[in-house]
Amino acid sequence: MLKVLIVDDEIRVCRLIQYLIDWESLGFEMLGYVNDGLSAFQIIQEKNPDIVITDIRMPEFGGLELIQQTRNISYNTHFIIISGYSDFSYAQTAIKYGVDDYLLKPIKKKELIQTLDKIKSELDLVKKNIIQTENMRRMLDQSGRKVKSKLLSDMFEAGMAFQYHIQSINDTYFCNFIEGLYQMIGLQIHLNPIPNTQTIGFLNSKVQDAISETFSSYHEVVFTYSCGTMYCLINGTDEEFSSLKTDLQKLRTLILSFKDVFDGIRPIIALSERMSEINTVPILKQQVEYVLMNKLFYNIDTPLMYKPHPEVPSIDHVLGNSFRKDFMIYVETLDFYNLSNLLKTIQETLKHTSPIDGKYVLDIYHEIVSLFLFSVKSNSINLDLKTIEEDFNENFNRFTSIDECFQYLNDRLINYLSEWQNEKALAHSKPIRQAKQYINEHYKEPLTLEIIGSFIGLNPTYFSSVFKKETGASFIDYLTEVRVQNSKNLLVNTSISVYDVAEQCGFNDMKYFNKKFKKYTGLSPSEYRKLYS
Repeated sequence: MLKVLIVDDEIRVCRLIQYLIDWESLGFEMLGYVNDGLSAFQIIQEKNPDIVITDIRMPEFGGLELIQQTRNISYNTHFIIISGYSDFSYAQTAIKYGVDDYLLKPIKKKELIQTLDKIKSELDLVKKNIIQTENMRRMLDQSGRKVKSKLLSDMFEAGMAFQYHIQSINDTYFCNFIEGLYQMIGLQIHLNPIPNTQTIGFLNSKVQDAISETFSSYHEVVFTYSCGTMYCLINGTDEEFSSLKTDLQKLRTLILSFKDVFDGIRPIIALSERMSEINTVPILKQQVEYVLMNKLFYNIDTPLMYKPHPEVPSIDHVLGNSFRKDFMIYVETLDFYNLSNLLKTIQETLKHTSPIDGKYVLDIYHEIVSLFLFSVKSNSINLDLKTIEEDFNENFNRFTSIDECFQYLNDRLINYLSEWQNEKALAHSKPIRQAKQYINEHYKEPLTLEIIGSFIGLNPTYFSSVFKKETGASFIDYLTEVRVQNSKNLLVNTSISVYDVAEQCGFNDMKYFNKKFKKYTGLSPSEYRKLYS
């Protein structure tokens, strides 16, 4: 029997869980409960429970600390966290530590039993694998869900070359397909902000549970996750499919119930046509992908149905030679204002072009990205082209409107160019910063364009031009101002003669020193000393 420990600082909650279900009849041994994390950690070390049900927040040593410390000594303990908090920030952190599930207070008997059964099934499967042959261990090392998902992966990879009979599929992949109807559902979950990989994996597990629950009345349902989309193949009879509309609404409601843990969650559901041959699965997948591209044009809060492709115009209808020429000029000259206006024009043109579909917008999107990459390369703009291309390709599936798509295009293109422009400006300004530092340290010495240019590695003429552009002053004017500023300090804080002040600040001509000092201060050196010393 699997040993269970309850941890909560509220005794009534512990007792509620302890007496909520008949633990022994379900195959569990109840070790009892404790009211703090430190006591729980001691029991875990002594009795090694299989499952710990713990409150996430407790004084001094909370659920997060308990999970973290237990992970340091053992990876065998399964954790179920319980929380009465609405923001779930602690639950999100706990997910990263590898918990099996979270439950809300007050604990519901049905939810608790489902979670316990899920853990028990996983542990039973592990034990069963140990006594199986090596081949069966390899197959059953995954849950039955994963074995079935491999069917879809294999069918997607083989395409129309996949020609297995139903019985052969059932025997190979442990499925239960019948001669009936087949329909593919594509499910994308949009989150804001985009979470890390571990959180996405946890969400996918919850979504799979929701799919299994929703379509349990159908003869068979298999699903797999690929490139940001959950593909779900449903098999059943006409009678079973008659409730599909209601079932899809139920699935959407279940996914939206995760919103307290997964911020900004928004499910998008796409449907293929219904077909009578299992070997048409690759076609069903293509239809789902096409529908998901078309989400740019529809209300994504309701399931999106497949419709045949319309006849669309050539993309040259939108992106003519004039666009390409102007686009490349604006990239070359870093004219962000006109580049944004040009993209805005294409955006509005697309919104008023009919008929078009998501594939057409994707082609326009790819053409603009390709043109940008070509322009960057042609103008020797130092950007990582491979990273940029991957960035744009990976993000198209996130868009739910043409406006959103082009806003992203505009922001990212200008951001890439701005970063390069700033880096270039920084590279140009570095030698000028070095020159200014040298001047401030050596102003007492005879300094020339040749001396400074040699120090920073620029020829005198180019250095003079760049220095004026960066500082707004000529080299001589800047040097003179530095010398005058230092002479002011000597005049006020020392009693040395004006002649010695001039000499110590790099002025070898008293007449020139007086002239420049008066230009910058409005006073002669002697007047300045009398006024401020």
